[in-house]
Amino acid sequence: MSEKFKEDLRELDRLAEEAGGYLAVRSREELDNEPHYNYPALSRYAREKGVKPYQLSESEIEHFRVAA
Repeated sequence: MSEKFKEDLRELDRLAEEAGGYLAVRSREELDNEPHYNYPALSRYAREKGVKPYQLSESEIEHFRVAA
């Protein structure tokens, strides 16, 4: 792996962090079979509770499920 490639990866990580994360591209078929959530509301709820979204219980997260 070249230094240029490593530098580009670090820059991508920095930009992704500033933008709020990465977006994983998946097929329509995969997406149709996965549950969908209201992430902005889930994030607000976690922030108001003083925790990270991944620290919420499954039952708390389920309240934000919108499809599938």
